Amino acid sequence: MPDPTIRPGPPAPVLEAFPSYAEAATETYAPSADAVGSVDFDRLPLNDVSIPNAREPDVTLITDDLHLYRTSAMSGRKVLNFTHERERILG
Repeated sequence: MPDPTIRPGPPAPVLEAFPSYAEAATETYAPSADAVGSVDFDRLPLNDVSIPNAREPDVTLITDDLHLYRTSAMSGRKVLNFTHERERILG
């Protein structure tokens, strides 16, 4: 049972902004049959294997999953490893 004396703080800015983003975002469907036929299916789970194939040239994929990062980078997709950036910034 939650402690009634602990009061939640204000919501994080990302949580405030996300609903608007989600409502405006364009979603792309990738059939599972296509995903399992991908050459990357042996390295990535089903939900991740479709991401590098969703070629959106103006979108940068941000992830902390090393396998997804490397696969995406090798396929030519713009990708940013969040963990690398966090370590670079925070030391």
